[in-house]
Amino acid sequence: MAPMKIESATPGWTRAIVVAIGLGVISLPVWELGRGVWPPNIFSPFFLLIILGACTFGIPAVVGGLIGWSDTWTIEPGRIEIQRRNPFTTRRLVFLPADVSGIDVVEHEAMEGDNTFSVVLLVGSVTRYEAPRRFGSRKAAEELAEEIRRAFRG
Repeated sequence: MAPMKIESATPGWTRAIVVAIGLGVISLPVWELGRGVWPPNIFSPFFLLIILGACTFGIPAVVGGLIGWSDTWTIEPGRIEIQRRNPFTTRRLVFLPADVSGIDVVEHEAMEGDNTFSVVLLVGSVTRYEAPRRFGSRKAAEELAEEIRRAFRG
């Protein structure tokens, strides 16, 4: 039986666009409003606040684009392997039946719209690994969870 794979890959071009947008969000206000901050004057705090506000959006975009994870789950009888990678590093986690305490479905509440559901691998009593797919219905998430359980049991 071929191993079951669940993949969530972020292509390099998508990462580059996110980083470029983040850098643009940071650099444009600094370029345009920097003269209002230096030399210090009565309006400096106002312009500085706008620049810092832009950084609160730009910095997370740059960081997410550079170090956000792409996951690949490979499920075989008696073994679940999770490969997590970003442009700088790769981590491979291997779980055997003794390590896995459960495979559950978790509901994620949405502020607007419908809630989403995902499959979670429970390792020990504390550690959780969320599968790279989200579903709009509990039924679809339960079907994937059952498919993972069957592939893991063999």
